[in-house]
Amino acid sequence: MRNKILWSDETKIELFGVNARRHVWRKPGTAHHQANTIPTVKHGGGSIMLWGCFSAAGTGRLVRIEGKMNAAMYRDILDENLLQSALDLRLGRRFIFQQDNDPKHTAKITKEWLQDNSVNVLEWPSQSPDLNPIEHLWRDLKMAVHRRFPSNLMELERCCKEEWAKLPKDRCAKLVASYSKRLEAVIAAKELLELYFEKNWALPDNIIVIPTEQAAIVTFSDPKVVESICTKQDYVMRSIPVKMYPFYESLGTALYGKDRPTWKMPEPFTESVHHVIWKFLQMKKLSKCINDQMLPYFCSVGLENPEVKLSPLPSFLRQKGLTENDVEMWMSNAQKAFRQKMSQYTAFECAATCTCMESCRERRTFGCEERRFHGDGCIQRDFDGGWPS
Repeated sequence: MRNKILWSDETKIELFGVNARRHVWRKPGTAHHQANTIPTVKHGGGSIMLWGCFSAAGTGRLVRIEGKMNAAMYRDILDENLLQSALDLRLGRRFIFQQDNDPKHTAKITKEWLQDNSVNVLEWPSQSPDLNPIEHLWRDLKMAVHRRFPSNLMELERCCKEEWAKLPKDRCAKLVASYSKRLEAVIAAKELLELYFEKNWALPDNIIVIPTEQAAIVTFSDPKVVESICTKQDYVMRSIPVKMYPFYESLGTALYGKDRPTWKMPEPFTESVHHVIWKFLQMKKLSKCINDQMLPYFCSVGLENPEVKLSPLPSFLRQKGLTENDVEMWMSNAQKAFRQKMSQYTAFECAATCTCMESCRERRTFGCEERRFHGDGCIQRDFDGGWPS
């Protein structure tokens, strides 16, 4: 059945943050030619909202949402994209549509459209974003778009649609396959919590499990039950130590007090950079540029020597909604991003004779200007439209 589900969601992608300083090889006196400049957006950027869908067979349509979306706009998005996506992915007419419980999704006109088009809707628990596998695809999309450095909102939209279409089908299939395991874990956790609280206090009105934080929000209609539970914080549930805190919906947070969980800052690590490339980076003073590009990964890059040190920024632990998985994956994400940036540079050995060097200086051609010799090697950087490796 899960292979017949068409998953959907909305997300916001910021232009600021994916934008960064860029470098280009050019001839002398061409600094302001159109080919060597990047158009900018007045006041520095903005963001776009997207609606997208996917199934185990791959990604469906991705649509930009113009302005603030209401129920009528959402219905139009479904009308223009939902059935066509199901057709493109060969889900058949008996596919199942997943959407969360946003008021626009449950509005009367939306329900009427779904009924008129005989769309089966997956019953979805409230406040359960961790269960939707599309969240992982949004993360993949944002990382891919970031690597392309869009310079305005139109380019950002184009990059998003191109990268969305490139997301691997096997990635989609694996995410859908893992949904069953996550759902089973959530159901088991909810059943355990219901039995535990019913036995010791009262049956909860509602339980929201948050797998990524190994936490849950348990709601009771009687405030006295909550008061009784919170007389202490430390409990044991099936030999597992558990802490309980009052949760205030108006604040959207639990008041942990002095026992608020703290994450340990990830350890710095080193990456080896070819010594010729390292010399080139030093000569071109690219340290600030590289650090700017690594900011979205909360990573500081120390280029003092070829054994480059990558360290987490202090702001990493101050992120809103930081989870244990984010902490565990910091090194992997930073390492992958840094290696991708270093892959733009190529070092190779060549025989650089005095005659060759003199010829380069005299000719001052596009290619010769941009090569830098360091005695035992040559360095060049790969850019779109620039020198090939």
